[in-house]
Amino acid sequence: MKMCTTTLFPLFLLCVFTSYLPSTSADGMVVDTKGENVTYWGQYYIIPLERDPFSGGGADITTTGNETCPLTVIQSYNGFSDGQPLRFSSDYRRSPFLLEGDYFDIRLPGYLSCTTVFPLKWTVLAEDVESGVLYVKIKGYDNTIDGFFKTKSDPDHKGGYNLFFCDYDDECSYLTVKVDDDKSRLLVFTKSDKNRLVIQFKNSKRELKATA
Repeated sequence: MKMCTTTLFPLFLLCVFTSYLPSTSADGMVVDTKGENVTYWGQYYIIPLERDPFSGGGADITTTGNETCPLTVIQSYNGFSDGQPLRFSSDYRRSPFLLEGDYFDIRLPGYLSCTTVFPLKWTVLAEDVESGVLYVKIKGYDNTIDGFFKTKSDPDHKGGYNLFFCDYDDECSYLTVKVDDDKSRLLVFTKSDKNRLVIQFKNSKRELKATA
């Protein structure tokens, strides 16, 4: 009887421990346009799920206002452009793969010759406090809001995802597009999901190999 007890106790501890491990089931994995798991070491384009020549393409950067360096994150004017490749990183990741609900940072790989800022992370600014619109910028501004990004499957569009910005109070906003007076398609975050941008992730490395 004593031998049986000592055998069962470690098994009990193992069951308790594994029950608290984060889930890595296939349902929680974020996948790219080829159905492959999105990784933290890869490079991906963030592109709209539904594409046409006139509705904008992938996430890109440009200069706006008094900027002398392209620090404003936009949706590319060309509906068939994939924009700039991006990388994801997180100090809180539960897996080598990006999971729905993970908090992560988004950044451009490499450097910009016009700035000494590195890494080139996405940040958000509350330029219009009353409207609650958060503008996406490359790191370099002082008046940024602390927080993280996360993504989840869009409930109404199979294969599409919503991208959120969440502050440290876990108040989250949806990615959408705001066209300014210069016709730039600014990427912004708002509380409303009415005009949310449904996105997908396209592996930049895989696409390059496929066309070689």
